Amino acid sequence: MGVPSDPMIGTIVKPSVGLSAEQTAPLAIELAQAGIDFIKDDELQGNRPCVSV
Repeated sequence: MGVPSDPMIGTIVKPSVGLSAEQTAPLAIELAQAGIDFIKDDELQGNRPCVSV
């Protein structure tokens, strides 16, 4: 990831708490500009097919 000696710092953005795409994008940009090494989207997938067991 190109981080030779410093610790890597990441964050998880959770849009499922009510953030829209329009709210999530500026947050991700701000985090990247602040030096966060990685940003993970932990969004739950919607409209998944139902599986009967």
